[in-house]
Amino acid sequence: MMRKTRLQQSNNKTQVHWYLANSRPLTHVVFWLGYYLLFSLIWMKPEQGYFASFYLEFILLPVRILAVYCMLYWLIPQFLLIKRYQHFLIAYIALICIAGALQRLSDYFFYQQLLLETQGSLIDFSAWLRSVVLINTTVILLAAIKIFTLYLSKQAEVEILQQKLSAVEPEGTSSIIELKANRRTHRVKAEQI
Repeated sequence: MMRKTRLQQSNNKTQVHWYLANSRPLTHVVFWLGYYLLFSLIWMKPEQGYFASFYLEFILLPVRILAVYCMLYWLIPQFLLIKRYQHFLIAYIALICIAGALQRLSDYFFYQQLLLETQGSLIDFSAWLRSVVLINTTVILLAAIKIFTLYLSKQAEVEILQQKLSAVEPEGTSSIIELKANRRTHRVKAEQI
């Protein structure tokens, strides 16, 4: 059912994927359904029952999904991969804070007011911080998986390049590497490095 790895080469880049039935959308849908079911059961409180738990996770899930995909498909490629670490950190903190505020609003209006009918304060720092922490754990987990797959892709790319190099260079011959520094070209044997 789940293929271990699939290497895909395009534009001299190798990518490693773990997809169910070679389908990215199917893999994402199955993951988020599993996430929804797991955390609905984990956060279930006996005094409120299953409905309240599943309902709460249902209204909070869109904000988490939005935060995760912003991290995976915007922050990581636009900032982290091109080594703009300060911009990445600022954008990440902003993303988590905004997502925490959105989750707090969803929790307050659609769960506390609508379902539980409790009268609490909308502006509650501890509730916002709890939302930030919950979103952060999801984002960090999935970002770590994404970064790991990017690492595996780079490793596969290096292996392919090494295979190509060994196929081009017969054994017993030494390759010469050209180094350009200070507007000069230096030719150095690979063994001398």
